[in-house]
Amino acid sequence: MKYVLVTGGVVSGLGKGVTASSIGLLLQACGLRVTSIKIDPYLNTDAGTMSPFEHGEVFVLDDGGEVDLDLGNYERFLDSTLTHVHKAAWDLLKGADGILVPGGFGDRGVQGKILATKYARENQVPFLGICLGMQLAVVEFARSILGFEDANSTEFEPETPSPCVIFMPEGSTTHMGGTMRLGSRRTYFQVPDCKSAKLYGNAKFVDERHRHRYEVNPDMIQEIENAGLSFVGKDETGRRMEIVELQNHPYFVGVQFHPEFKSRPGKPSALFLGLIAAASGCLEAVLQASGKVSKVSTTRVANGAATGKVYQNGNVYSNGNGLHH
Repeated sequence: MKYVLVTGGVVSGLGKGVTASSIGLLLQACGLRVTSIKIDPYLNTDAGTMSPFEHGEVFVLDDGGEVDLDLGNYERFLDSTLTHVHKAAWDLLKGADGILVPGGFGDRGVQGKILATKYARENQVPFLGICLGMQLAVVEFARSILGFEDANSTEFEPETPSPCVIFMPEGSTTHMGGTMRLGSRRTYFQVPDCKSAKLYGNAKFVDERHRHRYEVNPDMIQEIENAGLSFVGKDETGRRMEIVELQNHPYFVGVQFHPEFKSRPGKPSALFLGLIAAASGCLEAVLQASGKVSKVSTTRVANGAATGKVYQNGNVYSNGNGLHH
């Protein structure tokens, strides 16, 4: 990934937007994949409320964002569709101690989620991707690390030449209600000493609830893992990816399931606990505490609510939410 920075302070009308767009078009003509990001110096100001005497004309995006006209130049020159997230994402992310990319359906906000994922991966910021968030982490990794510039999910680009995420064989493209992979499913840990397994108390497997129609393409797993993204949790067949972790990162975890469904205020999901701990700088203490709990607890948890004791170690809280011993 290379960056071309065009700057000119807060002076309008210098041609920064046209220059950036023109450079992008030239690079695009050379066969490169190009996108544009606008980092606006007008903080806490809505472009839609500014007078043309103050800052030119406003431009409207698909998602309803009223933005600087530069984004209009980006879209027209590069023949692309941008979202308001492109403009605000980097400023917001710079102050983040941790990033959570949630699930969802459809392509709205996808590019912003990919940008957030990329920022977390490159800048060692603790990250948790849930469902679609996990799938997009795989897509971003394939694009940036493996060099598959066209990598995508078939949900957003059915004919992509690099389908990192595909429609599940048992799903239905015509009947939406109740045709997803729903409910509690079992995930088996493939790497005993991975962060996820430790957070779940060194469990061999966990039961978590699912809600999805798409999955990581099993035919691309080996190549992705060889590049450093490990699929540490899989279903009973070994072909459905459930948990992914990035090597050499403080906390970069993606899960196909939804840990929030069984998380409780007094018994937070292990993965949310891990994200907050990593963002607070105390992940190692939490991992050690989780390991101690696993040694003394014989609790069996099948529905996310612990039936035995809940252990506390100083300021570090650990429980058996969703795990089995």
